[in-house]
Amino acid sequence: MPNANHPYTPVPAAFINTIVIVEPRPLEDGNSHCRKYRITCHPPYLVVAERDTILNFQLILPTPEDILFKGLKKKKPFPERQLSDPSISLNGKQMTLCDANTICEDIDVTLQFHHHGREIDYDPQVQNDPRA
Repeated sequence: MPNANHPYTPVPAAFINTIVIVEPRPLEDGNSHCRKYRITCHPPYLVVAERDTILNFQLILPTPEDILFKGLKKKKPFPERQLSDPSISLNGKQMTLCDANTICEDIDVTLQFHHHGREIDYDPQVQNDPRA
């Protein structure tokens, strides 16, 4: 634990990198809210087991170059007590935030992207389990 003599935690924070692929779907059979995009995340379901875990979401090919992160909507129950505000890289291809992971709960979040003026929303699964 940090104290006045040692202000940093003794071990590095846990880090979960999630690879994200966003693909336009002309037949509107996607899994985004508007159904016009298919979003795939690897890992598909995040289980956060360590306190103060860094969550990084990274867009990779075959995602078109002009699809970028826009932000993150925090929803129920009280995500502001668990998740920091996100930081988006200068090129818009990565989004990073910190999960305090102090309470065992599922957190509802929505990843937001933009493409040609259209907002794309996708709900990944994030489960906090500090007991794991």
